Amino acid sequence: MTNTKYEVTSWAIVTTITRPDGTWFDRTITDIPDDISQSVDDWLTDYIKEIDEEAKDKEKAFNKYMSNKDYELI
Repeated sequence: MTNTKYEVTSWAIVTTITRPDGTWFDRTITDIPDDISQSVDDWLTDYIKEIDEEAKDKEKAFNKYMSNKDYELI
């Protein structure tokens, strides 16, 4: 994940498990098989690129907005 402002440094799968009596608990899974983790890594790489592009677009729009404003610093 290069050339972005954002970077995923770790991830896990968080599950909510419901018992037969209707109560529940959360379990965080960090030990994931390689064939699954590679797919998630690839998906996260693409996801972060989208977030980065959105942030760049917002920054450009903000800078354009600010450059068209007449304002005075006090």
